[in-house]
Amino acid sequence: MLLPLIVTLLFVTLVNTVFQLTQFDLAYRYWRSVWKKQKPTTRPIDREQLPAVTIQLPMFNESIIAPRILEAVSRIDYPRDRLQIQILDDSTDHSPEIIARILEELRQSQPELNIEYLHRTDRQGFKAGALQAAMPLVTGEFIAIFDADFIPQPDFLTHLLPYFDSPEVAVVQSRWGHLNAHDSVLTQAQQFFLDGHHSVEQNGRNRAGYFITFNGTAGIWRRSAMEAAGGWSADTLVEDLDLSYRTQSLGYRIVYVEDYVTPGELPNSVSGLRVQLFRWFKGNAQVGLKILGKVWQQPLPLSVKIHATAQLFAPFTMLSSLVMLLITGALPLILHAAPEHADLVKLCYMGFVWVPAVLLVYGTPRIRFDEGPWYIRLARLVPRTFVFMAMMTGLSCQSSIAVLEAVFKRANQWVVTPKGFSQQSSKKKVRRKLAWYVWPDAFVILYLMASIVIAWKFNFQALMVIEATWLVGYLWLFGGAVWEAYGTPAAPSIVKTSQPENATVEGRALVEYGVNSEGRSESVTTAPAGATL
Repeated sequence: MLLPLIVTLLFVTLVNTVFQLTQFDLAYRYWRSVWKKQKPTTRPIDREQLPAVTIQLPMFNESIIAPRILEAVSRIDYPRDRLQIQILDDSTDHSPEIIARILEELRQSQPELNIEYLHRTDRQGFKAGALQAAMPLVTGEFIAIFDADFIPQPDFLTHLLPYFDSPEVAVVQSRWGHLNAHDSVLTQAQQFFLDGHHSVEQNGRNRAGYFITFNGTAGIWRRSAMEAAGGWSADTLVEDLDLSYRTQSLGYRIVYVEDYVTPGELPNSVSGLRVQLFRWFKGNAQVGLKILGKVWQQPLPLSVKIHATAQLFAPFTMLSSLVMLLITGALPLILHAAPEHADLVKLCYMGFVWVPAVLLVYGTPRIRFDEGPWYIRLARLVPRTFVFMAMMTGLSCQSSIAVLEAVFKRANQWVVTPKGFSQQSSKKKVRRKLAWYVWPDAFVILYLMASIVIAWKFNFQALMVIEATWLVGYLWLFGGAVWEAYGTPAAPSIVKTSQPENATVEGRALVEYGVNSEGRSESVTTAPAGATL
């Protein structure tokens, strides 16, 4: 009875250790490229030869931040006769009226700006559905995509288009920056996590020739490559990862440009973070289950397949981490009842490889990009690593639920991440709706409390410290979510919609909002007669 538990603990520890070894490889690849000053190649483009570009702005109830993104896009430096801007709005609130007024101002101040406002009558397919439905109206050879919470710089297109130096380059992705990274401990932990991904993981994979991903925003697609891969699909929650892998499987490449930053906002609420990461982890697992088998059937180098497996199955390490947490909590009792298995349990010490892996992958951007003396930057890594590990452990239960939903093909739900935290109007406290997958955290918290008592009783001091770190993470993320739901003034909660698992993105008309002579918004269907968008 006890031996299977120990074997299971050893197995999940081994799974996590193997994943961390791939992280070490990425850190090595990254630092080697830094030392050798390796950067993607470019092909100079004369301004008179710049290609036609379409900018797409998918939105859903983005009234707070819509003015900011529209202003930023209107300032992009690019020939107006070769630039098309599409606002793909699925909003169900008053956003259409607000955006219509902004568009009227832009059309008066910049009449040469080609900007279209496309509004769907429903949200079938969510973001992927909106992007795919707009494709028949796209006029550009290249497509730049920005989420509403990002702010592209004026030279975004002219800086990144030269990286399309060969027909096999399908995507050029810029590095994410963060407008509100220093707002709170929560945003600093997200910065620690995301910068590790965008610098070490993305750049490391790119320099090594492994598959990487378009990050859903702040990048440019070659339209022909997108169409060759079949376009956007709505059968997963991370359409960007899905399309990226399908495209690279055809022989196309994605170029990652680390030294060009496009800033965006981080969720500044625990509920917002949990909503976003639940979607990311479930969607990532969905793509892994959908595509990984096909990747292994491709005539690709073994190293590419191994790293693709690590990336696509990364969410499953959260499930193995939860199993590890649960078994480790009972470890003093297990060893007390079966001390003959102590040597087998010692093999689980390899799991501590996670600590140096975190420091190498996620600490690297802080060493490279933070300000201040090097020793101060190093010293800051200690508390930041602790906070990051606590946060990720505190997400292990909900992430495990997300993975299981992907495995058992539970219908997708798109819960909008609250945005606009750097806008003055969003500083007020709002009540957040508490997702159902938050409540199981309470049982994990009680279990960890009991485990710490057991570890103290049996004199497992080191285990007490580890479990205390895990407990801090769970208390932080569970307590924060509950407080935001019940401890703040009432306000509109997060909007959630759902779709059938087999929903498609065809068959829905697009509507362009214009402004009539009296200043009221009106709808005009822009789809060609008989077209299915």
